[in-house]
Amino acid sequence: MAVLLEDLLKGIGAAVSSVNAALEEETLRHYIERGYEKQDENYKPVMFNLSFHDGNEIRNIPMPALVHNTSMRLETVDVKLRLKLYAQDGEVMAECRPSGSNDGMIDEMDLQFKNALPVEGIAKISDNHLKEL
Repeated sequence: MAVLLEDLLKGIGAAVSSVNAALEEETLRHYIERGYEKQDENYKPVMFNLSFHDGNEIRNIPMPALVHNTSMRLETVDVKLRLKLYAQDGEVMAECRPSGSNDGMIDEMDLQFKNALPVEGIAKISDNHLKEL
C-alpha cells in the first residue's frame, strides 16, 4: 500500500514526539510522587535526616534536593526506511518494503530526529523549584 511520502514522514515525526511527551510526563510524575507529600491543600517536600562527615551532624534534608529533576527524553532517534518511491499525480508516493526485500529498485532513507530543549514552562518550574530548595 502506498502513502504520500510527506504523510509518512509527518507520521513518524509525530510518533517520536508522542514517545518523548510520554517519557517526560512519566518522569515528572515519578519525581513529584517520590519527592513530595500532600499536606492539607499543599504539597511539601519529603524530608529526612542525613548524617554528614563523622555522623555527628544531622540535618533535615528535602528529598527533592537530592533527586535528579530533569525529565527523561530521547536525545536522538534514528530511523532507516526501505521504500519504493514513485511519482503519482504530481505527488511523491512511498511504498514500504520489508528489510530483506530485493524486488526491483529500492530506495533507502535514513532519518534522524533530534530532541529540542525542554519547553520554557517546564524549565521555569525547575528553576523556581531549585531556588526554593
